Amino acid sequence: MNININQAELKNAIEKLEKMLTKTLSSIPVINSVLLQAENNEITITAYNLSSALILNIDGEVITPGSILIDKSNFKLIKKLSGILNISNDGYIVTIKANRNLKFNSIDPEQFPEVPKDIDKEAFNIPENIFKDKLKIKAFAAKNHFRAVFTGVLISKDNMVTSNTHYLAKYKLNIENKCEEQIILPIQSVDELGKILDKKNTQELQFYYSTEEDEENNLKCLKYLKIVGKDFIFITRLIEGVFPNHEAVIPQLFCANINIEKRKLQDTLEFAMEIVKDEKTKPIVFEITNQLKICTPEGMDKSMNEILPSEITGEETNMCFNSEYMGHILKIMSEDKINIKMSGVCSPAVFIGEDNEDELYVLVPVNLKKPEQEEDVAV
Repeated sequence: MNININQAELKNAIEKLEKMLTKTLSSIPVINSVLLQAENNEITITAYNLSSALILNIDGEVITPGSILIDKSNFKLIKKLSGILNISNDGYIVTIKANRNLKFNSIDPEQFPEVPKDIDKEAFNIPENIFKDKLKIKAFAAKNHFRAVFTGVLISKDNMVTSNTHYLAKYKLNIENKCEEQIILPIQSVDELGKILDKKNTQELQFYYSTEEDEENNLKCLKYLKIVGKDFIFITRLIEGVFPNHEAVIPQLFCANINIEKRKLQDTLEFAMEIVKDEKTKPIVFEITNQLKICTPEGMDKSMNEILPSEITGEETNMCFNSEYMGHILKIMSEDKINIKMSGVCSPAVFIGEDNEDELYVLVPVNLKKPEQEEDVAV
């Protein structure tokens, strides 16, 4: 191989690819390397950690087609070069000529694992900046769960959903999704996408998927998802399994409705959490009459109560929530004013930002009589 590349182009590509390699195993050298290829007058550079792959296009001149592997131990050195880089190889010895010359030993590029191909079934398109913003939903996925689907993010039709079984987030994507099956993205891939995507780029991403037959259960299973952007391709293995019916846990009937300023509620929660921080479920009580009083449960060494200005309609009721989970919801919500819909003492509450019907959050209550018992979202 013999190519010419601008150092800034290669440096920018390497910095994106490094985000895919940070957690790979050093005992597998080829996985700690990126594949630089020149063929058909195109130059690409690929990172693949066996779960997900990122392929970037790089502008440059192809003198002689070919491919090489660059181990990440050489990334820092390449970043210290400047100008136009002439990259060539003699067998497994790579030479880079620039303002200073660099030579290093590589390994056979044929050892680089084959990136999944034939991912060509159209799913949907969505602007890059919008999809990147929706990735904030990852905060509500389970960190560890015996059911793998709860450690991922579901895309089903026009919805993006995740849940750790104690709370659930559902976002509307406003897309025309041609995929009939559930797409469940691993959290690792969601994290990687969050680092790669540009929040200022309004160009559309194109989503494709591949399926394979589950002969034992006579089902079609999604295997991979491919996302095509302006100058990159991202490929990820999907989580196998079926996400439970999330619509069944979103209440449709409500007994009380609260409109409140988010910042004031957050401030009260932060104060209360100092008192309940050693309690297993971090319980906080909402006493709803013609006003909203927030207090700690009875029987604790310390207590607090505060009346918050709010607009309330509906029935009088008392509900107990995990204050930490509620804090997570409020932190993710970007609106200044929020609407909390109560569906009963033992039923979930729904949180919606003012004038934002595209995002909702469901939080299950803690048993008010026995706050050590926390319910699960019944999905």
